[in-house]
Amino acid sequence: MVSLDEIRVLLRSAVLADVRAGITKAKATADPAVFAQLLAGWHLDDGGAPSWEGETPPTAMQVYGFLALLGSAPDGTPLAEGLSPQAVRTLNLTDIGLPALPPEIGGFSALEALQLINNPVAPLPEVVWTMDSLRLLGMENIGLTAFPVEVTRLTALEVLDIDRNPIGSIPPEIGRLTHLRHLESSGLGITSLPAEIGALVALEQLELMDNKLTALPDEIGDLVALTVLDLENNPLTALPETIAKLTALKKLSVHNGRLTQLPAGLWSLTNLRELLLEGNRLDTLPAGIGQLTALELLDIDRNRVLALPPEIGQLASLRQLEASGNGLETLPDEIGQLERLERMEVMDNQLETLPSTIVGLKQLEWLVLSNNWLTQLPAEIPLLPRLEWLFLSHNPLQNRQQVTDNLMAHRPGLNIRL
Repeated sequence: MVSLDEIRVLLRSAVLADVRAGITKAKATADPAVFAQLLAGWHLDDGGAPSWEGETPPTAMQVYGFLALLGSAPDGTPLAEGLSPQAVRTLNLTDIGLPALPPEIGGFSALEALQLINNPVAPLPEVVWTMDSLRLLGMENIGLTAFPVEVTRLTALEVLDIDRNPIGSIPPEIGRLTHLRHLESSGLGITSLPAEIGALVALEQLELMDNKLTALPDEIGDLVALTVLDLENNPLTALPETIAKLTALKKLSVHNGRLTQLPAGLWSLTNLRELLLEGNRLDTLPAGIGQLTALELLDIDRNRVLALPPEIGQLASLRQLEASGNGLETLPDEIGQLERLERMEVMDNQLETLPSTIVGLKQLEWLVLSNNWLTQLPAEIPLLPRLEWLFLSHNPLQNRQQVTDNLMAHRPGLNIRL
């Protein structure tokens, strides 16, 4: 069994080795102002050892709680007198080579955040499941081979990270964590989600990347507080129509799936800011896309879309359009209505011409047209007032030198890649 003294040695070594990295890892659980104060206070002396400038902030123990175990700061400065485990709110043990947790961990009775990331400490001692003050529990890559159902006793949990543990499934008991706001469950090897996932009505972020999901339960639509849904790298063949109920959603990522069509309910998500659909099997982008008027980023790279609908022009908030690696032969005239567009990438398509309405893209800074069939550019290109980068390589442009000279005559600072 690992003792607290052994943890002290591991922690001291980890902090002395790279205190800045340790503090950066604590950022996720720190108040931003306190984090900035901590990061500014640490520096490396001439010998490469970390030192602290000024007095130890009184809130440091709440942010970088594991320093309490050291008995002193890395430079030898004593910590607050009388500090006890009961005073520690955050215990960050990330990446310290810890082989197991001692039962004495239960002495941190007021602990609200426990980070165990990248330590092979599974299975956890029973006492962890009695720490009912915990609001954050980080168990990423700790060697779990099954979901620890005991974690559902910690009903005050708001953040649960179980990333990169080959547990294979999430049990129905997950529905007991009704205060959960953020669930990180990527790289688990799961093939399905239990219907009880819908009971997590406070959930704001759900990360399910790098799994084996082919479908989502209809109950996913009950997560009405959800703002981020990340499904990247799953073999999903469809999204449920109940997704229409996720009206608070701001980001939806389904990169590298197997979608062939999009549910009509998707166009009800009028708060959506990012829609990421790269690497699917879509052959059309429905007209409903025009209803997503808050959308700022649309990524349909590496699909099979042959045309963008005229309704694309209704995306008045769009700042970035990624549509490379499709079969686009033309761009609709309505593309020129995207007055806030800053970046457009349409490389690796079949474009032969560009619409003259492109002159309407007053905010465009980055335009990627490489690997198409363009023989000439519209005269309006040099009139784009904010264009800084123009990529034209692998196009059969006529009078290539004349094109370059014309562009540089009008826009001498333009960066051109031919």
